[in-house]
Amino acid sequence: MTRTDRGNHSSPFRRSLRFKLMLAFGIVGLIGYIAPLQVLPRLYVWSQNRDIDLANPINTALLRNHFVAIVKTRAEAFFQVKIAESAAYNLLAVPAFHEAGFSGKASLTPPEVMSWLTSRNAAAGDIEDVTNILQDLQDKFGIVRVIPWKAPPLTERISLLREAGSDRLYIPILIPLPVPESSQEWTLAVGKPKADPLQLEVEGLYEGLKVVGLTAASELFFSSAEEVREANPSVWERALEYRQKDYLEMENRAENMNQRLLFIPADSLEVQGSLVGLFCIVYERTSGLYAWQELATSGYAYLALGIAILGALLISYFVARGIGRPIQDLTRTAVAIAHGRLDQRVEVSSRDEIGVLAQTFNEMTDRLRTTLEELRKRAETIERQNEELDRRFSQLTALQNYTENVLATVDSAIFSVDLDGRIRRPNRAAQDLLGLCDGQSQEDLASEPLKERLLAALEYGETTVSDEINLISPRQEKVPSALSVSPLREGKTITGAVAVLTDLQVIKNLEMIVSRQERLAALGQLTAGVAHELRNPLSIIKACAEILHQRFSGQEGEKGLTADIIDEVDRLSRVVSEFLSFARPNQPNRSTVNLNQLIHKTLGLLEKGESDSVIFKRMLYDPLPPVEADADQVEQVLLNLVRNGLEAMHGKGTIELHTGADADERTVWFEVKDHGEGMSEEARRKIFDPFYTTKSEGTGLGLSICHRIIESHGGTIEVAGSEPGQGTVFRVTFPESDQAEEIEESTLTLGKEVSS
Repeated sequence: MTRTDRGNHSSPFRRSLRFKLMLAFGIVGLIGYIAPLQVLPRLYVWSQNRDIDLANPINTALLRNHFVAIVKTRAEAFFQVKIAESAAYNLLAVPAFHEAGFSGKASLTPPEVMSWLTSRNAAAGDIEDVTNILQDLQDKFGIVRVIPWKAPPLTERISLLREAGSDRLYIPILIPLPVPESSQEWTLAVGKPKADPLQLEVEGLYEGLKVVGLTAASELFFSSAEEVREANPSVWERALEYRQKDYLEMENRAENMNQRLLFIPADSLEVQGSLVGLFCIVYERTSGLYAWQELATSGYAYLALGIAILGALLISYFVARGIGRPIQDLTRTAVAIAHGRLDQRVEVSSRDEIGVLAQTFNEMTDRLRTTLEELRKRAETIERQNEELDRRFSQLTALQNYTENVLATVDSAIFSVDLDGRIRRPNRAAQDLLGLCDGQSQEDLASEPLKERLLAALEYGETTVSDEINLISPRQEKVPSALSVSPLREGKTITGAVAVLTDLQVIKNLEMIVSRQERLAALGQLTAGVAHELRNPLSIIKACAEILHQRFSGQEGEKGLTADIIDEVDRLSRVVSEFLSFARPNQPNRSTVNLNQLIHKTLGLLEKGESDSVIFKRMLYDPLPPVEADADQVEQVLLNLVRNGLEAMHGKGTIELHTGADADERTVWFEVKDHGEGMSEEARRKIFDPFYTTKSEGTGLGLSICHRIIESHGGTIEVAGSEPGQGTVFRVTFPESDQAEEIEESTLTLGKEVSS
């Protein structure tokens, strides 16, 4: 291996190479000094003009949006817009206003509107309505115009209102008046609010636009149509020619100013297609840039540039030739080594820095050859190790995916907790049941028993197996669940805990249903037998009492005792009949029933028999799909619910009846709501059990019979809501009839409060 001896290279040779490089850099610097005289002026002027080209649509949009912002930021603007929108709505409600056509091109003042309606032989009532609406607008605005065309909003086109008899201009509030079933489109324009006039103030407008970022502009002013025609007719002619465009750009080269001007037209709301004036944005001057450009484009500048380029090319050629040969040899060898030919070496032909570099390059090549051999051996070992790692990683990934898929499909809520008390990787059931998310603190759990079990597992390693607790769901509902908690360990160290919760609500509900059905079956058999055995003795007692009543009625000492016996026997017979109805309910005689009509009929009968202290409110969904039901049995359920509500309110108050339909579930329902005493949670659970009652008198079979009736119809009856002291809501749901027609439109019909 050849070693480099740095002491053999004297400083004169190093200075020689340095001189060559300095000479080359000086030539490049000369070119770099002269070239910008030609390039930079053009680039700078081009950049400035390009910025202005990009700024034109931006500044136009800023000016329009600022008009809208001025209206919105005024203290009274909100109420002014609401007043104008209300007037527009009222105008559209007048038939004569949108039935009569108009072909004019000029806006109408309120008197002109009235004259036009009169000429169209509009109804007197319509003319009076329009007069009142416009008079109310004139009381609040100094300028009111009805425009027989669709004026674009201020965000799309600037429009101004001129005050009659003066040159003052005001920012309008524009409200569209689309005439239904007609091609005529109107616009209501109001301006000069008497509470806070929106007068055009260009100075304030420019200051506000500078704040929000008016780009590259030095001035903003407004010229009326008369001023533009007198001062510069050519500008006005071009403005009229391009009045449909968003803006017009012109250039002012007078007195070497080199300024670009942006004209934005302002539409007149008096005559369609006319302009009230022009806004002009004056951009910053570019005269200095143009002067620099003219200087750079003179003939002497081109001659000097040509000579400098020619001399630089000649000198650079010879200098680069002396420097480039050894560097070229070094590059060729480096390319060969890069292709793997490590036997290549660089010939050392000089003792300057290039020679030192060549020797150093040869030494580096030798070291590289040795290092590559070692790396090749290590790479083979690493490759074998990587293959083994990839195989194991694939197995772990497959196992992880399998575990995640299993956890995602399990109905039980599963999640883990780390030592910091953070919840990790809750599955779908845990997210639904407890509202958990990854990274959430265990302190956010709503269930104290769950937090206690997790804390015991983290701190003491305790294990909980199938412990039944009540969870609080995100909907604040109690959910019975079976809880199992186990600590996670790495060796003997606890690293966390895992919790598994199984929702027992479905099991509890099924147990309650089965228990209730068993009780109902046993009670039905018992009741049927008892009722049958009671009927015959009651019939005999009643017959004997009637005979005694016929023989001894009115005699001394009888005092109506036989009549009392007959009444009590009748009462016992009714109780027996209720027992039999509960034990052997009649099968429904189904027909197509409209619940709205049935409710109207039933409430009509009830209203005749109740006092003025009872009010029935109807909130009926119309049209309501029909149901297949026994009208008499449904009426029996409705009467029972209403009478229970009246008793809960002690015979005075308001009973509300609602109907509705669920298109997705294909069900129809009605609700009975009272404002009585309500019921406790225990009463809600037992309310449909036989013989359960909260009243001092009663058999406790009324709601049980209602429940049996609705079940026989394939529907449901439930307590939709009840709190002590807040009243009770019962909801009865039926399956929709197969003969129900498709309902295209639904309206909510409010029933009247009726006192009877």
